[in-house]
Amino acid sequence: MKRMLILSPPEDRSGRALTLGAAIAERFGADVDVLRVLEEDQNSAALEAKTHAGATLRDVLLDAERESLEAVLQPLRATSRDVRVEVEWGVPWESVISRVEARGIDLVVKPAGGLSRSGNVFFGSTALHLFRRCPCPVWVVGESAQLPERILAAVDPTNEPHRRRLAERVLHWADEIADWTCSSIDVASAWSTPDLARVETHLDETDRERLRTEALQATTADVDEVLLARREPIESSRLHVVEGRPTEVLPTIAEQSAADLIVMGTLSRPDRAGDLLGATAETIVRQVRCSVLTVPPTATLEL
Repeated sequence: MKRMLILSPPEDRSGRALTLGAAIAERFGADVDVLRVLEEDQNSAALEAKTHAGATLRDVLLDAERESLEAVLQPLRATSRDVRVEVEWGVPWESVISRVEARGIDLVVKPAGGLSRSGNVFFGSTALHLFRRCPCPVWVVGESAQLPERILAAVDPTNEPHRRRLAERVLHWADEIADWTCSSIDVASAWSTPDLARVETHLDETDRERLRTEALQATTADVDEVLLARREPIESSRLHVVEGRPTEVLPTIAEQSAADLIVMGTLSRPDRAGDLLGATAETIVRQVRCSVLTVPPTATLEL
């Protein structure tokens, strides 16, 4: 990893993204862009008002935020070769993606928005836009800024080549993070039989059981094939090939395994540019309590 971008919004008062970003930068010696984006609202016209010194309120606020950000950057400056700090007005996810595309950013780190009323992590619209559109992996930090101790790699390695490649990338990133954080890693994949509602009356119990067995065997074979590329075999107790919808199965496995980081792909339909998260993955991230790292299909395998 050569360069990462940390999005540090004003509301992240505890500096979760900066704390985690500093640890990652120290491990890889990465250069870091730190970005804070101020969003305009219905009162934006007032920002053009000038102070007695002639500066606009817009500029005064930028300077104040820059000073506030600089005050908490010492740990990061101590661990990174180069830190570039930028504060601007705009739309956060648009500002992030423009820099990712222009500067070859390898990883984006940002804080989640806190906890929802249900107790799950609230990722917010900026995180969801980045999950969908960012061409590099995005690590959204949950309530804890500590390095992970238990990682869950969620894979869907069907026989479709693009999904198989994405599963390999997800496992690669999960393995690399586990190596340098000394974390344990679980691997999970959901399986189910086709929707047979229309032909249910034409199937007896033997037919239904055969279809279930075939579906399980197919998913297990796909997962095993992807796992062959790992340096070490995974313990059977850490491999979860579970029947059910991914939106129901994966959040449950994450909670049961006490995962503090889920690594998952963002591949939806490959012909839908700009919508790479997909309904399934988006439903999953809305149900979890931990940090999430999303890996797009174009992400490099070098960490």
